Amino acid sequence: MITECDDVIGLKLGKLEDHIHPYIRIIMATEVTGSVPAGAVYALGLIGAAVYFISTATGFWMGLLGVIKALVWPAILIFDAFKTLGI
Repeated sequence: MITECDDVIGLKLGKLEDHIHPYIRIIMATEVTGSVPAGAVYALGLIGAAVYFISTATGFWMGLLGVIKALVWPAILIFDAFKTLGI
């Protein structure tokens, strides 16, 4: 972590913490650990996809493949969207 900073001509400005606005200090001290709503949406999508893929499966192995597809369908969706958009 940087504790001191210099200006362009090399003069010491002091400790970096002395020059940070108080609101920025609060934002820097806040730790973001995750988003609960996004996890809930993913979980509902996972359950819905698993129900769909398992209900359309013709055998055990197709049902197992359906469970795996239910886990990775968001990645497949984004991959195909990027491929379609040419990104």
